[in-house]
Amino acid sequence: MVAHAIESRSSQPAWLALAVDGPALQLPDLAGGATVSVVPDVPTFLELLVSGRPRVALLGAPPAGTRDVELVARERRRRHGLRVVQLTEPEAVATRLHALRLGFDEALSTSIAASELAARVALLDERARARPDRSIVVADGCVLDLAAHELRRHGRVVHLRPKEFELLAVLAAHPGRAHTRRQLLDRA
Repeated sequence: MVAHAIESRSSQPAWLALAVDGPALQLPDLAGGATVSVVPDVPTFLELLVSGRPRVALLGAPPAGTRDVELVARERRRRHGLRVVQLTEPEAVATRLHALRLGFDEALSTSIAASELAARVALLDERARARPDRSIVVADGCVLDLAAHELRRHGRVVHLRPKEFELLAVLAAHPGRAHTRRQLLDRA
């Protein structure tokens, strides 16, 4: 295990990696202008994931455990613009598949070349930035996220049933417009 300090070009990284060895350690040199932070411990990684709001997060296992993977997956669902990648030992196929089932964008082996890892992360970063904002402000402090199928009020998710969400989406997409009952039923 190689110990190292936080490598950072900025206090708010575009890419954040949790790694103690492997190809992720070379990302700061291969990022092509993106700001990168590589941290060796889970608490620092989780704090920077929330406070630094990176566009791409790489989770190395180890040091990350199952609980950490689930926390990152939850953050991925909460922030639809976040892209997440898991790096595991080559024999940990089941762990990588589990990460993909949880919603990770990539799950790769640590045997990947650092240059390929950097290129894949750059591609995910491009997709994260190119994605149009699919949210509608429906009231003060309330945002309807059409991509994630969520209503957030002051940052907290408000549970809606599927029909309720669809109905609200139709009404929010056409503010001020009157709809017949039949139109609402057809669209929702």
